[in-house]
Amino acid sequence: SATAARNTRRPRRRSGAPGAQRLARQAQPKNRADKEEDFAAITEYQNLKESPVTALGFLEENDFLIRMVGVWGLGLAAGIGFEYLVFPPNSVANIVVGGLFGVAIAFTILMAVLFNLLGTWDRVNKMLIRETFVVEGRDRNQASGDMGFYTYVQGKSEKESKRDKLLSGTVTEPVVGRLRTYLLASVAASVTSWSGGAYVGGEMGIAQEDLEQERAAGYDIGPRDVPGFEYFLRRG
Repeated sequence: SATAARNTRRPRRRSGAPGAQRLARQAQPKNRADKEEDFAAITEYQNLKESPVTALGFLEENDFLIRMVGVWGLGLAAGIGFEYLVFPPNSVANIVVGGLFGVAIAFTILMAVLFNLLGTWDRVNKMLIRETFVVEGRDRNQASGDMGFYTYVQGKSEKESKRDKLLSGTVTEPVVGRLRTYLLASVAASVTSWSGGAYVGGEMGIAQEDLEQERAAGYDIGPRDVPGFEYFLRRG
C-alpha cells in the first residue's frame, strides 16, 4: 500500500563530498561550544594560519629568519635608546654597557615572541598526534552546581588519525624543532649580553647627582665607570 511504501522509504542523504561537508562544518561560528568539530585538532591547525603571529611558522627558513631579524632589530633600537637614557654615552664603559644591555633587551623581546610561537605550535602538534581530543560544552539547564558545563573525550576516526599524524610529521613537528633551536640560541645570547653588561659596569645618569652631593660633603670614592660589583664593594 501507499502507507507502507512511505514507511519503508529511506531517509535522504546530504549531497556533496564528505570533505566539503567537513569544511562547511568547520566554517560554522565557534560560539557553538557543543560542536565537536570546534575542538578537533584539524580546526586548531587551521587557526594557526589565521593568526598573523602563528602564521609565521608556515614561512620558509629564509623568510622566517628575515622576520625574526626584523623583530630583533626593533628590539635593539628600543633597547639601546632606553639604555643610553640610563647610561649616558659619555664614557667608553657607558657606551659598551649601553650596547650590551640594548642587545640583551633585543634578544629578550625575541625570546618572548619565540616562546609564544613555540607554545602554540607545540600544543597543536600534540593534539595532532593524540588519538582523542576533549570536547567542552554547556547544557541549557544551568541550575546545577557546575553551571551546565561539561566535558568528554572524543576519539578520532582512522582517517582523521592518519591525516593528523601526516600533518604532524610533515608540518608541525619540523616547525616546533626550528622554533626550539631559535629559542635556545636567543636564550644563550640574552644571558651572555646581560652578564657582559653587568660585568663591565658603568655610570648611570642618576649617579652623577649623587657624586656631586658626595663631593660637596667632602668624601668621594672616585670614578663610577668601574666593573659593577667592584663599584658596590668600593662604595661600601
